[in-house]
Amino acid sequence: DSVIFKCGGAREERANTVVRRLPPLSDPAHFLAYEERLRADLRATLRMMDAPAGLCLRRDFQVFFDLRHGGFFHFDFERCYEYPERLHPKRGTTFHCAAALEDFVESLIVRRRG
Repeated sequence: DSVIFKCGGAREERANTVVRRLPPLSDPAHFLAYEERLRADLRATLRMMDAPAGLCLRRDFQVFFDLRHGGFFHFDFERCYEYPERLHPKRGTTFHCAAALEDFVESLIVRRRG
């Protein structure tokens, strides 16, 4: 069981719809491991987004989530480097993707907690 999260647009909404339909996890130990994997992967991803080489990730990427065990299992960001202008976001750019990703992970955790 997996879902693609892409910042903005229909794929972000589709991912949120999938999360709203998930049942809570019944095993507390499984939930704790699930939550820790998600939070660890989120922290690592946010560090990548803050790194100089990862600036374009603030605007364009897709993440595949493992809904059964928690965690991110694939990043799709090749377009990040196909367009050099994305490597250096314009001054004043809002970085919606980091906040949207954090919100998505938090909603997934809350939903699975029950």
